Amino acid sequence: MTSKRDGEIMSGGAAGRKVAIVTGAGRGIGRETSIVLSSAGYAVECVDLDGDAAAETAKLVGGRATQLDVCDEVAVAEFVGTLDRCDVLVSNAGIWRFTPLLETPISEAIDVLRVNVIAPLIWIKSVAPLMAAGGGGSIVHLASTAARAIATATGVYPSSKAAVIALTEQAAVELGPLGIRVNTSPAKSFGSMADSPSQRTSSCESRGISRIRRLVSRSRRQFPRAVRVAIPSPVRS
Repeated sequence: MTSKRDGEIMSGGAAGRKVAIVTGAGRGIGRETSIVLSSAGYAVECVDLDGDAAAETAKLVGGRATQLDVCDEVAVAEFVGTLDRCDVLVSNAGIWRFTPLLETPISEAIDVLRVNVIAPLIWIKSVAPLMAAGGGGSIVHLASTAARAIATATGVYPSSKAAVIALTEQAAVELGPLGIRVNTSPAKSFGSMADSPSQRTSSCESRGISRIRRLVSRSRRQFPRAVRVAIPSPVRS
């Protein structure tokens, strides 16, 4: 899949500003995170599979929108190759399937693991060389307390988030010597995923979903703030 881009961030960051990439930037936590980063002084690259939603966020933050499948290794590499610098990556894109394990098709499990675990690895591999060449950077992955506090009928989502935590710890060890910090946000981050009917199955319209929905508004406040804590101040260079 090729990417489609809209917006006008200047080469190397608008007027010398540091550049932050946010995946899943089109709505929910991704949009709020983009706003926080823009307010902090970053030029924001808003990436989303939904190009129109990415464009809406980019308009809000004065950034640039790119329609992109975060799991497409070639497209991701091509996109990163267009940048002169990358100082922050927020891997926010993710999916949830409300399906009990015994009812989970393997194809569905693969989809969840592909977006929630493999995609962050693809982005690490793509942005780390660019970050290292620029003297370092910060990568933040969207984690979840679901990795430790298991609820019923949440399928492989908790497993995917546990894997993200392990991936983050491994990346922190390997990339630290390159000046790249790698962290997770531990907020109960369900965001717009829990709002989408396409993420649910009829057998799970129950207490599990109600519990998740109660966390949504809190998540949309917590994760963007946690990202702000995890990244350095965007000193102009």
